[in-house]
Amino acid sequence: MNIVVAMAGEGSRFVESGHVYPKPLIRTGNTTMIQNVYYSLEWPDAEWHFVVKMQHLRDYPFMKSLLESMGSITTIEETTRGAAETLQKCKEVMSSSKPFISVNCDQVFEWDTTSLQNKMKDNPDTSYITVYNHTDTHRHSFAHTHGDSDNVWLCTEKTTAGHPTNNATTGFYHFHNGKVFNDSVSELLSKPPEFGEYYVAAVYNELINNNHDVRIDRVHSKTFWPVGTQHDWQHYTHRHYRK
Repeated sequence: MNIVVAMAGEGSRFVESGHVYPKPLIRTGNTTMIQNVYYSLEWPDAEWHFVVKMQHLRDYPFMKSLLESMGSITTIEETTRGAAETLQKCKEVMSSSKPFISVNCDQVFEWDTTSLQNKMKDNPDTSYITVYNHTDTHRHSFAHTHGDSDNVWLCTEKTTAGHPTNNATTGFYHFHNGKVFNDSVSELLSKPPEFGEYYVAAVYNELINNNHDVRIDRVHSKTFWPVGTQHDWQHYTHRHYRK
């Protein structure tokens, strides 16, 4: 399984809070934020790929050796129009028909992935979105299903768009085929972005429009930790590493 981490953003919220390093390099407990992602997500035979701003490698030379110890690096010079476009820059994965997983650089996983791995094996033409029970529309993407069904018919960003749901996405996105994802992003980029950028969850709408099967996989809110804001980062480090 390919796992791709888009980590080429500006991380402006952490800069504004006084952090010197880019977000993936911020100390989170005993390791950096990106190492927490890598070591917490247990996936057998995973091949990790990191999409990084070249300027970050120039400014922080140790970042290159750190990432190479975990996987391969794709560099970009300019800031993209969102995480979906950033992922598309990882040509090695996008040119393959193999499945891949996109995860954020600012989350920690504590769930058992065995059940989800089995679902993917049993349904190789299905893409999966992990969700948990939450209704905060200010910071989440949402996967919409009908009733108790796991089949997704719509994804929305920072709104439920008049279709109430508590299926908030975790930031763990599985796509059954790299080429299909790549084509879907190209279709997405031809449309106006939502909230000023192209989010990964929006790519699923292109898959759905082209009759691809998309389903949710539910996880408990206590089994993963977002650390993408100063508040979340402080909460996680205080809870897990306080003396």
